[in-house]
Amino acid sequence: MALCTITGFVYKPNGQPAAGRLFEFKTSRKRIAAGYFGAVVPEVIESTTDSLGFLTVQLLTGNYVAFSA
Repeated sequence: MALCTITGFVYKPNGQPAAGRLFEFKTSRKRIAAGYFGAVVPEVIESTTDSLGFLTVQLLTGNYVAFSA
């Protein structure tokens, strides 16, 4: 597994930018490891889009499910 950065713009179904939207990335227990270089991997990683709808999140490679609040 490796640390990766995901970046990009997020849009609502109507095409408008999803500004200030909170996203939760939850690990799927099927393939994610319990630790990475001795650090405990959090089960939920939160990231919020900026005022233009841009999102940056760092995750370990693996399986995640994303939820929007």
